[in-house]
Amino acid sequence: MTEGRAQPASVVVVGGGFAGVAAAWAAVRAGAHVTLLHASAGASAWYNGVADGPPLDAEALELAMRLGIAVSARPRPIATREGVIRSVIGRDRALLDLEPLAGLSVAVADVGRDDWDAALLARSYTESAWARRTRTEFVAVRVDALEEGFERRISAYDFGVELDVETRVHALANALRRADGAAKAWLLGPWLGVASDAAPQLAALLSRPVGEVSSAPGGVAGARFELRRDEVLRELGVVLRRAHVTSVESSAAGARLQLGDGSGLAADAVVLALGGVAAGGILLEREPASGRLGFALSLSADVPLKLDAEWLDAGSSVWGPSFVRKGLGALERVGVSADVRGRLSAARLFAAGDCVAGRPRTVLEALSAGLSAGRAAAGSAAGG
Repeated sequence: MTEGRAQPASVVVVGGGFAGVAAAWAAVRAGAHVTLLHASAGASAWYNGVADGPPLDAEALELAMRLGIAVSARPRPIATREGVIRSVIGRDRALLDLEPLAGLSVAVADVGRDDWDAALLARSYTESAWARRTRTEFVAVRVDALEEGFERRISAYDFGVELDVETRVHALANALRRADGAAKAWLLGPWLGVASDAAPQLAALLSRPVGEVSSAPGGVAGARFELRRDEVLRELGVVLRRAHVTSVESSAAGARLQLGDGSGLAADAVVLALGGVAAGGILLEREPASGRLGFALSLSADVPLKLDAEWLDAGSSVWGPSFVRKGLGALERVGVSADVRGRLSAARLFAAGDCVAGRPRTVLEALSAGLSAGRAAAGSAAGG
């Protein structure tokens, strides 16, 4: 932790979502040795393929591309699995970009799955404000794409895995061609591969746009993110560990983490990318004595939580915020208080993503904040 050290500065990132991978990416590029700890799937694994948030700088755009996110200069329309046409800045590259299809007829593949009502969705999309304004039509087209009876009922994720097989992609392309060889574009459910890029393969085979709608939580988009994250981290040389962190202690000299298996880990700086209430990084618990609800950080650290302008506790929990007064939106606003670089009040601790109070809970915000926190952590660690 002093000048002339033989080893690079060490940074530990706690959390494996968008903010965590961005923090690891930036810290490695700043010259730090990085270990990323995560115990289970968080909110990023529930990602539906839609990436909202602020404009990105060049580094964030590079990382977004590596994670399979196509980012546009302005909002572009996509179709959701709920039958809505909405505008997005970023999207999983498998999602069908509807912008160049304005004024055309888009075929919605009716493959006979129990979770996919192509006729109803086509009507809903056609009645949307965007489709009416652009005179775009969506038409359900029957496609014989299922090879086994059980494929009607398996999860979208499992069906997506079936389409990781190249021969199956070619079979689907042939089925689409037989169903309507004149279709200008094809819109399918969220099944177009998990480990592979079936959407661009189909588009190349059919010589027309092919894509999917947004995923359900726990579907293919989140699974794709996790696979791409692991690939990025491997290429960076980040040490990736499945571990639950129970506490973090920090000082001007560095930080020490206690893990759930009883072991410890030392670092020059730590980035908390735990996620918010939805991911379990911030807990909503009942006080045993009074039974009142309150918030607590999921690990022990000398970092207070904040909700709007109110400090909840000098420790990491408080009991009894009023949801009548604060509204259910408090579940998204509560978090630790960090400056614009992600620095916390405790020495050598930084934070990014949904665990930070009052920041937007979006994918692109998490990437930008993670990069800032990772750079700052690496700089703090190298400074000794």
